[in-house]
Amino acid sequence: MPPPYPQPIPGGANVTQTGTAALWNANIPPITNFLTHRPFAYLWQTIAQVLPGTSDRPRTPILLNAGYDNSGAHSTTVNTSRYTCQLPGLYHVIGQLGLQLPVIVGTAERTSHLEIRINGTAYTDAPLIFDTGPANTGGTVQASIYAQLRLGDYIDITGESYFNPITTFTDYRRPAMFVHWVSI
Repeated sequence: MPPPYPQPIPGGANVTQTGTAALWNANIPPITNFLTHRPFAYLWQTIAQVLPGTSDRPRTPILLNAGYDNSGAHSTTVNTSRYTCQLPGLYHVIGQLGLQLPVIVGTAERTSHLEIRINGTAYTDAPLIFDTGPANTGGTVQASIYAQLRLGDYIDITGESYFNPITTFTDYRRPAMFVHWVSI
């Protein structure tokens, strides 16, 4: 036996309401707004940062003091190395690290590493190997990951130096991080 009509359909509408402006306005704009304004951030560094030179190869969080963040997940004044998840889901993260050639020559291993971390745990590590060259040369490395994040998880990038202090670039080779929400 067929069910009595009108039948309810998702969104609280019934068959007598199909195509009404009120139904459209109640359901479509929130979906469209979310799809066109998914959480993302493009963050970068404008002030050179010196990574300390020690023999124990510390991983130094890269400070990202400028950029664009449409979800309020990054602060340019507190924990500037972090992007803190505001919406759980799958994220695509790209990190970039640009470092100048160490000033003191002869005592350093000419390598560094870019590391993308989630809650302090490394998820990828990309080496940066320097060539011997004139002043203001150096190198840039990029790495990317897909990561499933929960509310409150944070992402940061780190750089590594060895023996000599290494300074970051502030031009187009500067350190940067791009974080983009992909799906649930």
